[in-house]
Formats: sequence, C-alpha cells, structure tokens
Amino acid sequence: YLTFDDGPCPGISEHVAAMLEQLEVPASFFCIGTKIRAHPQIARELADRGHGLHNHSDTHRNFRRLSPAEQQHDMEACQDAIAGLIRNPSRIFRAPRGQLGLRSLLRFKWAGWRVVHWSYDSLDYQKPTVEGLLERLRANGDTLVELQRPIQPECACAPASLTAPSSSPWTARAPSGTAGALSPEILITPWRAGSAW
Repeated sequence: YLTFDDGPCPGISEHVAAMLEQLEVPASFFCIGTKIRAHPQIARELADRGHGLHNHSDTHRNFRRLSPAEQQHDMEACQDAIAGLIRNPSRIFRAPRGQLGLRSLLRFKWAGWRVVHWSYDSLDYQKPTVEGLLERLRANGDTLVELQRPIQPECACAPASLTAPSSSPWTARAPSGTAGALSPEILITPWRAGSAW
C-alpha cells in the first residue's frame, strides 16, 4: 500500500493516480490543506479513483516550531479542506517533514488521531543520482524506489528490480515539479507494521 505526501500537485498527482490505476494499486495521499483548496478537482479525482485523502497539515510548517494551538489550527484547517471533498474523512495524520515532538504525538493520540511516519529517511531531498539512491536503498535491505527522474523505459522496471518483505506497507514522498515528470523528490520507502503511532 502506497502513500504520497505534499499534494495535490497539478500535472503530477493525476499522472501518479493514472499509473496507480493502471497497476491496480490503491494509495493514500497525505495532502496539504492549502493545496487542496487550490486544486480541489485534483483531490476529488484522487478520492473518486478510490485513493485515501489524509491530513498532512494545512501549511506544511515544521510542527516542532509551532505552539499546540497553532498545530491544532493547522490540522483542523486541513481536515476541513478534506471534509469539503469527502464524507467522514479519516483522522490519520503525517507530520510535515516527519517533525513531531513526543508531547505533540501523545496529544494527537489522545485526541483520536492516528499518526503515521516512515521508518527510513532516504535523504532523497538531497537529490542524489538515481544510482546513488538505489545503492543507498539496497544497502538498507528493505526499500523500494519509485522513479527519481522523469519516466524513461529503462527506469520503468526499477521498482520490480528491488524486493521488500511482503509484510511491509509502502510510503512515499509526494511529487512536486512539472507536468509529465516525476520530481526528484518522489520516493517510496517501507514503514514497518507498528510504526503507525
């Protein structure tokens, strides 16, 4: 099961959704509220295709730098954006940049949120070469990469060339960039069972 962060992104989210549909793979999209309000038709299309829409904050600010009231406001604003598109939105949250302190984590848990995270930081935001990233991920032993560059025939089989434990769900960083190409930030990494807090 895949998750993508930071969308919806015009020209990218639709492309990813079409690829997922072709492969008959469901996914969850951890969306930013401001982007949902800017591109509601894309978010609605994701939901209509059967993908989950979940909370990734309204503004993608670092939660470690926000007060509890600011965190709550940011989460509620995103939740309102999602609720404007789908009935009964989930209470699943992924913190921007994975930055969330223990007190916040406990406060969210007590408020009925399921907080999910990832178990491995690929450092893909450092924009390594495809070969360098694949080497790093293979060394981790249980990681699968979606493409780091625009889709090319020689890259299309990259995910199939790597293996992962069958018990591992998969997570991903969301794309940003230009239409028709997956950005250098796209990455899929597994989170182990039990890593959802």
